[in-house]
Amino acid sequence: QWSFVPSNFVTHSASFDTWVPGPGSFSISHLKNVEGEGSLESNYTALGYAYRFNIKNTVKMQIGLQYQRTVRTIDWSKFIFTDNLDPVHGHVYSTAFISPESIKYNIDNFNFGSVLVISPKLKRMNRCKQYYQLGFSINNLIERNNYGFISHNFNLARKYSFHMQSYLNPFTYRSSLEAIH
Repeated sequence: QWSFVPSNFVTHSASFDTWVPGPGSFSISHLKNVEGEGSLESNYTALGYAYRFNIKNTVKMQIGLQYQRTVRTIDWSKFIFTDNLDPVHGHVYSTAFISPESIKYNIDNFNFGSVLVISPKLKRMNRCKQYYQLGFSINNLIERNNYGFISHNFNLARKYSFHMQSYLNPFTYRSSLEAIH
């Protein structure tokens, strides 16, 4: 709930992910936005699968694929246009706006991502934990054209993201027995 927005903007979200037998994981998520007194509703549902494997003893890779379905609906009857308004009495007139036939559209698409984790062996590994992550993702693998409520000239472009992370904890201590195992 966005309490300081003058109209309603309510978001609901639920997700679940788990490792399945073997080196993979499965996920499902749903996000729902209701905006502007219920006039615009957006639903995003996604299913994903990720697979992790070793390249070397100190290098692991994880790749994932996600299917996403977006459903957006709009209720044109809940909109108030300027020609509806009287300066004194407020909303009293009917509008000259002719609502488009489109009140709903669906978008099906796929997203892909990968992460490379490098855990170098250090001479003093029993006293220090270290790893690096490099990753990228591609959203909207299928570029879509001509969708929207009013103008069908909107294009859903592909989006690329890159990230990296490093972790070094010199204060991690393992006993000599743990280091041997």
